[in-house]
Amino acid sequence: MSDSDSDSDWGFHRNRKFLKSHGDIKINLSERVFSQWGSIPLQTKKEGTQRMRVCVFWFPTLLQPDISKTFTWAAEVGLINEETSEMLDVENLRRIQVVEMILLHLEVASLDRDSSRHVFIFCNMLHQHCSPEILEEAVRWLETLGDGFRREQLLCLGGFPNCYTTFGFIFSEYAKFMREMSNNLDATMRALKAPPDESSAMESEAMKILGNEKFQAQQYAEALKFYTNAIKCYPDNHILYGNRALCYIKQKEYLKAAGDGKRAVLIDPLWAKGHYRYCEALFCLGAMDLALEANSTARWLCRENPEGLRDLDQQFLKFRPEPPPGTDPTPFYQLGAELPQRPHSFKVGLVKKIPQPTKTGGKNNLTRSLAAKVSESRLFCFYSLRFHFRF
Repeated sequence: MSDSDSDSDWGFHRNRKFLKSHGDIKINLSERVFSQWGSIPLQTKKEGTQRMRVCVFWFPTLLQPDISKTFTWAAEVGLINEETSEMLDVENLRRIQVVEMILLHLEVASLDRDSSRHVFIFCNMLHQHCSPEILEEAVRWLETLGDGFRREQLLCLGGFPNCYTTFGFIFSEYAKFMREMSNNLDATMRALKAPPDESSAMESEAMKILGNEKFQAQQYAEALKFYTNAIKCYPDNHILYGNRALCYIKQKEYLKAAGDGKRAVLIDPLWAKGHYRYCEALFCLGAMDLALEANSTARWLCRENPEGLRDLDQQFLKFRPEPPPGTDPTPFYQLGAELPQRPHSFKVGLVKKIPQPTKTGGKNNLTRSLAAKVSESRLFCFYSLRFHFRF
């Protein structure tokens, strides 16, 4: 661990504008909304959608839990445990990953004019009627957006009621976000990107430095206290969760480490060290499928960095199980799918961010090519499988 890790460019301390009550409402379709949404620059949409995921879904449930409609929904569908919301188990992590998968595909849809209409259409359908047929239609539509949607993962939600509730809430919040961005882009982006107040940021940084000092002295219990205090001042700083996750790993508290690793990559999906921490904790818990997916994602983020790949190779070979008989053993990172790359210098204890290269490239099929480019928080399957799933 090193104090040279840099913090995110901006944070967000809960803006209640984005925690509106969730209910059986209809969001009207408007050509003006679609026209304004289509005029928003692609990079702005991507920044906005990533921050929306943090602010609407993860801030009130995982980063700074508070009783709200979002918290209640998350507890009902099993993303968190209502009585001990800060402690995540492996099943919680699986369900969180399902929500990530759905959000990714809605982001893909939102970047295409025709597909973006379906976000509103399904939002209204899911709220006006409650039937397995509508849910199946929504699932089939998501499957058309890219090969990464795996309907068998929905099984972990526990059946039709939870699946329907999950889809209804996600589609509703995403449609409201698109409407807010279309109606008042500048104000919405300011709210989403609002940093913590200066005194909180300074106190958080001071606590982080003290935590780093205690970590270097191998006083892990003391380091945990400082990192926890730092997080209280700056709840959506991914670096703090990564540092605390490593402390938990040193303390052999692997479930807590996995929870913090997951929080780190939800805040900053392009942070390779976060995926490495998350993977290490999952391996130690025996959650091999999730661990291998995290390792695969980190490979993509470090795919042009030989030193980083060596560390990830060692991690992979240390824990990798034998593939089932008759299964294609080719891992995801060799299947040709594309994830966005942010260059890293990757070591077991240190990831430094370095300047991004100039972007180049031409246009491909919008829906499928953007499925890779916007998948900042979602990893796809390690083995290329698909199973039939009916509600």
